[in-house]
Amino acid sequence: MTSRRMEGYRLGIDVGGTFTDIVLIGDDGSVRSYKEPSTPHDPSLAVQVGIAGMLDRVGLAAEQISLVVHGTTIGLNTIIQRRGARTALVVSSGNRDILEIARLEIANPFDMYGSKETPLIPRNLVFEVSARTRVDGTVEGAFCRREIDDIAEQLREQGIGSVAVVLLNSYRHPEMEEKIAQALRDSCPQVMVSQSARLWPEMREYERAMITVLNAYIHPQMAGYFRLLAERLRSIALTAPVYITTNNGGTIGIETARNRPIDTILSGPASGVVASCAVAASCGLPDFMSVDIGGTSSDMSLTVGGKPEYSTRSFVGDFPLILPVVNVSAIGAGGGSVVWIDDHGILKVGPRSAGAFPGPICYGRGGSETTVTDCYLVLEIVPHDFLGGRMTLDRAAAVRALAELGGRLGFSGAQAAERAAEAALKVATAKMATEVHRGAAERGLDIRDFVLVALGGAGPTHATLLAEETGIRTVLVPTSPGTLCAMGAVLSDLKRDYVRSIRRPLVPEVAQFFAGQAATIEAEARTWLAQDHLPGIETIPNWKAEMRYADEGIGLTVELPRTAVEAIDLHAIAQAFHVEHERIYGFREMEATIEIMTLHGQFVGSFPDSGISAPSASAAPPQSSTCRDIFEDGNWSRAEVFAREGLVPGAVVKGPAIVEQEDTTTWIRRGWHAEAQPSGIMRIERD
Repeated sequence: MTSRRMEGYRLGIDVGGTFTDIVLIGDDGSVRSYKEPSTPHDPSLAVQVGIAGMLDRVGLAAEQISLVVHGTTIGLNTIIQRRGARTALVVSSGNRDILEIARLEIANPFDMYGSKETPLIPRNLVFEVSARTRVDGTVEGAFCRREIDDIAEQLREQGIGSVAVVLLNSYRHPEMEEKIAQALRDSCPQVMVSQSARLWPEMREYERAMITVLNAYIHPQMAGYFRLLAERLRSIALTAPVYITTNNGGTIGIETARNRPIDTILSGPASGVVASCAVAASCGLPDFMSVDIGGTSSDMSLTVGGKPEYSTRSFVGDFPLILPVVNVSAIGAGGGSVVWIDDHGILKVGPRSAGAFPGPICYGRGGSETTVTDCYLVLEIVPHDFLGGRMTLDRAAAVRALAELGGRLGFSGAQAAERAAEAALKVATAKMATEVHRGAAERGLDIRDFVLVALGGAGPTHATLLAEETGIRTVLVPTSPGTLCAMGAVLSDLKRDYVRSIRRPLVPEVAQFFAGQAATIEAEARTWLAQDHLPGIETIPNWKAEMRYADEGIGLTVELPRTAVEAIDLHAIAQAFHVEHERIYGFREMEATIEIMTLHGQFVGSFPDSGISAPSASAAPPQSSTCRDIFEDGNWSRAEVFAREGLVPGAVVKGPAIVEQEDTTTWIRRGWHAEAQPSGIMRIERD
């Protein structure tokens, strides 16, 4: 694939729960970043204000922007907080309890009093249709227009804004589902209809139903957001094409995202991993752990060999998601996470967050709950002037709140607030480390062999604390870590996944059927590209298949050689499975029958090269801008404070020290030292 440069400027946007991050890449490869407090009541407002602020800062006109790539967690937050549309579900006769029955699994076998997650759709809003499609495609019971009219009437009476249609065997025979969905669209044009065979035609009825229900649940809100976003961008004369980042670390056009919001719910963390790969690669470190600590959560991902790890078995809350996503685990421990004491007197951090409004106590917006950010401020780790001086933090208010909390923990005297703050940070660090060790153990990895890439507004602030707890010896801090997810959005390729269920033995007789399914996927990809791609972008298909030996209950996802799929070389496909099975389980069964369950096709197209350049640096040695006392390990100690832009390549900073920049603060603890790299990355090592 040939590389070419794109003319004009690019904007990367990441809308988080606390801040909206914006990155501008110039046509000369220069990078500028900007943070704007999020506006939860109207997230598009912060985008508009932030872009206007960025353009004003650099002296650009909106017409000079050639591309906008936008990531958001609005869909994810809508599901977690259960603020979605009033949604109904249409199923085949006898399947009305599909959401309640699920997989009949107990979330925690050691908790005899545990309850299952309440379905997003109550049972009285689940409607049955009598027509059923058998696995061989024959229809049992005719399509009944009166049934559809009755359902449509109830949708109107119940004030339903969105409906999911999930029929038995529609992953293989979608005709009946398509007919019923279209009839509902005709009868209720004000209701948004999501159908499973269009979204993700893969076997496993419950998981396919959950994808469709989740899509329907957030569909009205996300469609409204994208519509309002487009209006706000037009109001500031920004007419560049808008792309939306996706769960798989890629991007899709805004029209596709409006129709398939399920593809965007985990897009923010995925963009962070994409950008972290570029950061680690520039230092020649293919194995790393990225930790994105934002206002609400800490998102962690392990990368081996320089490529993001994908999963088709993830969860949104307690709801399964079988779409391919970048494998990220998240816990409720971010800068805005609330510090509290439970009924037993135990100090806890998160998962509840103070958000952007009212936010931490030190924001001075009426917040009354102590947060991790308040702890950083009380310890004098972060400066009193925030966001480059655009926000002033109230340390006195944070001290009063933490002194009261410290008293309840048994701390007294002049350092009660500081000791409580330090204790809270230790609790948050322990939560993060537990998740890190669990993820590494599941993969059979030793976390001490990895480096830590710190991103997010609080990532560099907390990085050396977490590294000490986990045994990691090297930390990388990107040039603009607080806006790295927005940078990842700009770096992401066009990318979309497709699936077809095959569920047949891998024998010569299946070759024609396999070829037909692959051709169907390619045809759908061409239709998508005609709608979403920029002129001149080439695309490459990457193929995978879920396969298993006939006697096994669990399949393996195997990467297939592109030539094997194009030539329908079943022998090469079988060999790829044998090799992967031996790698995972230590043996292969050459005489056993192989079953191919599903075929996955991922189509990738790269935007023209952004030409990002390393930041320029002056020839002067690093100068400490000031010194201040910070509370570290139970005592006040003197720390030098550096401006990040003053660290020239080769400059070494020994802890305890603070490195400040507009989008974050890096805390270099005692026993660590940092060195500025030619790329602008700061590499922190144990002494």
